[in-house]
Amino acid sequence: MRAVTITIGVVVIAATADEPRVLTVRAAVDAGRRGVLRLDALPAGPLQSVHRTLEQGLRAYVEHQTRHTLGY
Repeated sequence: MRAVTITIGVVVIAATADEPRVLTVRAAVDAGRRGVLRLDALPAGPLQSVHRTLEQGLRAYVEHQTRHTLGY
């Protein structure tokens, strides 16, 4: 039997007076001979057995990677 990995990707949008904004994190990406690039990315991570629901996993990764607590 093969193990299955589920990755949670999150888009957090805020409406401001000027324009909508999307919450991003800095992610390290291996660019081969060019080294490691630091790029903007969406908060993401694997769904783990400690997360009893998809929502708990989503909130845990956003809070861990951005240090922001999600509202409702």
